[in-house]
Amino acid sequence: MGQVDAAERPASQWPGGAPTRFPGAAPLFPGDRRRDHAAMARRKVLVLDVVGLTLDLLPHAKNLKALTDRGFVAPMDSVLPRVTCTAQATLLTSDLPRDHKIVANGWYFRELAEVALWR
Repeated sequence: MGQVDAAERPASQWPGGAPTRFPGAAPLFPGDRRRDHAAMARRKVLVLDVVGLTLDLLPHAKNLKALTDRGFVAPMDSVLPRVTCTAQATLLTSDLPRDHKIVANGWYFRELAEVALWR
């Protein structure tokens, strides 16, 4: 399953329409060739990692829905395997699982004879 560039996603798939740019803001997507590196260096980003939140569930999260309606949204495409630690490592490093090697939520430690989760 290939990843879809978020810049190519049709506006109908975004809550409140496609994401908007703000005056002086850096481009929203890596695929955008027009980069203002000074603006990118000044730009502050808040990342809300809401595990399991889908566009279908968004109306039930009233305050998050209000943010997306104003254009403050950029969904993350899924990675494989589809588990929390893998997705969070991809978000943090911008690397694919084959590169960052975080491919599970739990690991078996032979010396302890136990599975340790969320490490």
